[in-house]
Amino acid sequence: MKKAAEHQAAGGRKAVVDELAALEKYLEAEYADLAIRSERAELLRATILLWYDKADASTSYVAEGEKDAYTVSARALKTTVHYASVIKHLGAAKFRAIATVTLDKLKKAAGGKYKLCVSSSRTGGRTLTRVASSQEPEARSAK
Repeated sequence: MKKAAEHQAAGGRKAVVDELAALEKYLEAEYADLAIRSERAELLRATILLWYDKADASTSYVAEGEKDAYTVSARALKTTVHYASVIKHLGAAKFRAIATVTLDKLKKAAGGKYKLCVSSSRTGGRTLTRVASSQEPEARSAK
């Protein structure tokens, strides 16, 4: 892994990195129980949604507590493409020109021939993960 400074002049970059790290450290310390609370909130949301699982899909509802309330929306519209109908009405050539397939389904269908059917390039986004400290940059560098 190359340091960003190797690509461009460092300038105020070190200050930006240090500020981000200080902010993240503060947030981790201040909100240490946030993950636990977030998990509990997700469990409560799932419980409330389950109450309306068999209710009319096109209707919105209000789940009321003593002090607060939540709107439970109508179910989202899910559209399914029926490939046989598309081929019948558009023709196989037009279908091939517009058809896509998920990688998971292709892996299952192609088996050992999967790698012959796809190509990959590193054009996706990047992630930013804080490292422990800047004391030992050589020890942290990935080769």
